Amino acid sequence: MKNMNVVDFFATNAFVGGMNRLENAFGRAISEMGKAKSVANADSAEACASEILDEQAKMNILMEEVQLGLEGEALCEAFIMAAFHFWEKTARNLDPAVRFNGAYGEMVNSMERRYAVHARLLVVNLMVNAIKHHNSKKARKLYEIWPDAFKEEPRHIRYDHWHWELKMDQQLVKEVFNIVRASGPTMNRYADIEPV
Repeated sequence: MKNMNVVDFFATNAFVGGMNRLENAFGRAISEMGKAKSVANADSAEACASEILDEQAKMNILMEEVQLGLEGEALCEAFIMAAFHFWEKTARNLDPAVRFNGAYGEMVNSMERRYAVHARLLVVNLMVNAIKHHNSKKARKLYEIWPDAFKEEPRHIRYDHWHWELKMDQQLVKEVFNIVRASGPTMNRYADIEPV
């Protein structure tokens, strides 16, 4: 049986536990959004069928449905960014050389010296930067690598302005969680190892 050092043992538990908490929080938040959306859909169907409500009341109910959709997308964006930033925080905490000013490439190199890093983590980094900074250049590069993450191909509007929109849904968030989870200390690596 192999041995695991204490730092790896605690890093693994912290990373896996943190990712579990993020996934559980996302699941609960999506569940609550689903309940709110069901209520809004029922209200919308009832309102559209009702002759009692005026057009403004019907429009308000329909707008609530649209708002819930936008909130769901914002929720997905927030959890994608949280997962990637949790990975960055883990990388910084595990290596003093990158703790305060390590660039993304340095953090990946540092993590790869100790753990496996998923080949698509760079894609998640591009996605997070595109979301966080609404960076069209990163979004176009991301589209070349992961077109299925978009609702449609980014298109040029004018000058240096581009329109692009990611498919913010549960499936995309789960894919990002899987990539991040596979890019750091995991329990699988130590399945048959006891701590020293």
